[in-house]
Amino acid sequence: MAIGLDTSVVLRLLIGEPRSHVEIARRRLERAVSAGDRVVVEALAAAAPARTGVIDRQMVARYRSLGALTATFDRRQARLQGGMLLRGGG
Repeated sequence: MAIGLDTSVVLRLLIGEPRSHVEIARRRLERAVSAGDRVVVEALAAAAPARTGVIDRQMVARYRSLGALTATFDRRQARLQGGMLLRGGG
Protein backbone atom coordinates (compact mmCIF):
# COMPACT_ATOMS: atom_id res chain seq x y z
CA MET A 1 0.00 0.00 0.00
CA ALA A 2 1.06 3.60 -0.48
CA ILE A 3 0.26 6.31 2.05
CA GLY A 4 0.23 10.02 1.21
CA LEU A 5 0.91 12.59 3.90
CA ASP A 6 -1.40 15.57 4.29
CA THR A 7 0.23 18.89 5.13
CA SER A 8 -1.29 18.69 8.65
CA VAL A 9 0.82 15.56 9.25
CA VAL A 10 4.01 16.91 7.60
CA LEU A 11 3.75 20.19 9.50
CA ARG A 12 3.38 18.43 12.85
CA LEU A 13 6.36 16.22 12.10
CA LEU A 14 8.44 19.26 11.12
CA ILE A 15 7.58 21.49 14.09
CA GLY A 16 7.11 18.75 16.67
CA GLU A 17 3.81 20.13 18.00
CA PRO A 18 1.40 19.06 19.31
CA ARG A 19 3.54 16.27 20.70
CA SER A 20 0.66 13.76 20.81
CA HIS A 21 0.05 14.17 17.06
CA VAL A 22 3.77 13.86 16.31
CA GLU A 23 3.90 10.53 18.14
CA ILE A 24 0.77 9.22 16.39
CA ALA A 25 2.17 10.15 12.96
CA ARG A 26 5.62 8.78 13.77
CA ARG A 27 4.23 5.42 14.93
CA ARG A 28 2.02 5.13 11.84
CA LEU A 29 4.89 5.91 9.50
CA GLU A 30 7.17 3.44 11.29
CA ARG A 31 4.52 0.72 10.83
CA ALA A 32 4.18 1.61 7.15
CA VAL A 33 7.92 1.43 6.56
CA SER A 34 8.18 -1.85 8.50
CA ALA A 35 5.39 -3.31 6.34
CA GLY A 36 7.18 -2.22 3.17
CA ASP A 37 4.53 0.39 2.31
CA ARG A 38 5.45 3.43 0.23
CA VAL A 39 5.02 6.78 1.95
CA VAL A 40 4.10 9.47 -0.63
CA VAL A 41 4.80 13.13 0.03
CA GLU A 42 3.38 14.81 -3.10
CA ALA A 43 0.41 17.21 -3.35
CA LEU A 44 -1.79 18.74 -6.09
CA ALA A 45 -4.04 17.35 -8.86
CA ALA A 46 -7.90 16.96 -9.19
CA ALA A 47 -11.08 17.95 -7.26
CA ALA A 48 -13.75 16.38 -5.01
CA PRO A 49 -16.68 17.11 -2.61
CA ALA A 50 -17.22 20.45 -0.81
CA ARG A 51 -16.55 21.58 2.78
CA THR A 52 -12.83 20.92 2.41
CA GLY A 53 -10.29 23.27 0.91
CA VAL A 54 -9.38 23.00 -2.75
CA ILE A 55 -5.80 21.99 -1.96
CA ASP A 56 -6.98 19.28 0.46
CA ARG A 57 -9.34 17.89 -2.18
CA GLN A 58 -6.63 17.98 -4.83
CA MET A 59 -4.14 16.29 -2.55
CA VAL A 60 -6.48 13.40 -1.70
CA ALA A 61 -7.42 12.94 -5.36
CA ARG A 62 -3.76 12.86 -6.39
CA TYR A 63 -2.80 10.33 -3.75
CA ARG A 64 -5.85 8.24 -4.64
CA SER A 65 -4.77 8.24 -8.30
CA LEU A 66 -1.45 6.80 -7.11
CA GLY A 67 -3.26 4.11 -5.13
CA ALA A 68 -2.46 5.79 -1.82
CA LEU A 69 -4.47 6.84 1.21
CA THR A 70 -4.01 10.36 2.63
CA ALA A 71 -3.06 10.31 6.32
CA THR A 72 -4.42 13.43 8.03
CA PHE A 73 -5.46 14.94 11.36
CA ASP A 74 -8.09 17.01 9.47
CA ARG A 75 -11.50 15.39 10.05
CA ARG A 76 -13.06 16.95 6.95
CA GLN A 77 -10.27 15.79 4.70
CA ALA A 78 -10.40 12.33 6.27
CA ARG A 79 -14.05 12.04 5.19
CA LEU A 80 -13.07 12.31 1.52
CA GLN A 81 -12.73 9.05 -0.37
CA GLY A 82 -9.13 8.02 0.23
CA GLY A 83 -8.75 10.00 3.46
CA MET A 84 -7.49 8.31 6.63
CA LEU A 85 -7.93 10.06 9.99
CA LEU A 86 -5.00 9.59 12.37
CA ARG A 87 -6.03 9.10 16.00
CA GLY A 88 -4.46 7.93 19.21
CA GLY A 89 -3.34 4.30 18.97
CA GLY A 90 -3.53 4.18 15.25
